[in-house]
Amino acid sequence: MEVDDVDAVHACAVSAGLPIVLGLRSEDFGQRHFMTVDPDGLLVDVITVIPFTVGTATT
Repeated sequence: MEVDDVDAVHACAVSAGLPIVLGLRSEDFGQRHFMTVDPDGLLVDVITVIPFTVGTATT
């Protein structure tokens, strides 16, 4: 799920007591994200697009 402010959504998720299965992190490939699980057990990846780190893209 792409959102405008993943840090704010993460703070709300933590405050609400949602299980965080992957902590908030920035990836070289251009995503800042965290993962949680919905009530049915579905993994939800919450992301904001960020600039990728030069040198990580391959062709």
